[in-house]
Amino acid sequence: MRKILAMLTSVIVFAIVSGAYAAPSTKVQVTLSLTPARTLPGLAVPIVLHIKNVGPMISLAPSVSLRFTASDGSEPFLAEWVDHSDFGRLDLGTEDNQPLTIGANETVDLGLPAFGLDETSWAVDRRLTENPGVWRVEALLYDSRDSDDDPPVAVSSTATLTIETPTERDLPIWKAIRNLQLPGMVEKIFSEQPDSPYMPYIAPLVVRHSSLDKIAVLERAIALHPDSPVVPWLRSGIANHYVFAAGRAFAVDEDLERAVVYSQQAREQVLRIAQNQDAWSKVTGRKKLEELPTRAYFEDRQRIAREKGIRKKP
Repeated sequence: MRKILAMLTSVIVFAIVSGAYAAPSTKVQVTLSLTPARTLPGLAVPIVLHIKNVGPMISLAPSVSLRFTASDGSEPFLAEWVDHSDFGRLDLGTEDNQPLTIGANETVDLGLPAFGLDETSWAVDRRLTENPGVWRVEALLYDSRDSDDDPPVAVSSTATLTIETPTERDLPIWKAIRNLQLPGMVEKIFSEQPDSPYMPYIAPLVVRHSSLDKIAVLERAIALHPDSPVVPWLRSGIANHYVFAAGRAFAVDEDLERAVVYSQQAREQVLRIAQNQDAWSKVTGRKKLEELPTRAYFEDRQRIAREKGIRKKP
């Protein structure tokens, strides 16, 4: 099975890049769309993949590569994600990053979110952050049963992404991203440039100690930029912080009721994600709903702890 992200070795990365330019199967048709199709350097946009399998069953690997070609027709390249890997994680809605089986004549919609700048993604590839302009984009998908040096099972249709030059106000932020100096500017951007399109993307990087304070930061970003492409990602972060707060309330404070309240607040955020129309929100929202702790979960843990004589409070 194709290895994912941090598990990759440089040999595997080289093999994938080499194989990526081979002719893929025409039995898996992928339509790629970007909404919006304009962004600023370093800011990801949502990506939707409409997959139609007109051949035999495939076992889709939870990974995707994005191939970029400049408008001048120069050599295309696969965008780097993290640790110099040329592909990133594709959320299939399966457990433990398992492959997704797509049967003959079956169609599936999958997607990538607009990642916040707390997540290293294709958008911060230096070749993209340093070169605003018009780019052609293709997505490459893989069959988990193939060898690491096999070509992708499918290459998508081509979409166009325009990376605009930031205004004078945002030029220092652009420079900080290119020079890997963004962490030192995060607090300043958040507090002094709340109207900047970069602000909601940097919100997850704002340092706060408690989960509730971190939630307040993300909620402020959403309130000021409700139409930003990164909002679903921020809501996912809020849900995660509520889950952490619930776990702490239960395990440290031994407060079952507060744990249940926080868990319910996490559920409300995930429901709002799942109601979005984009593919990533639907798939991820459904998966996260199944993973959220419930009152029954906490009560069961409480019962087991009492039986073992661990908890002190009644």
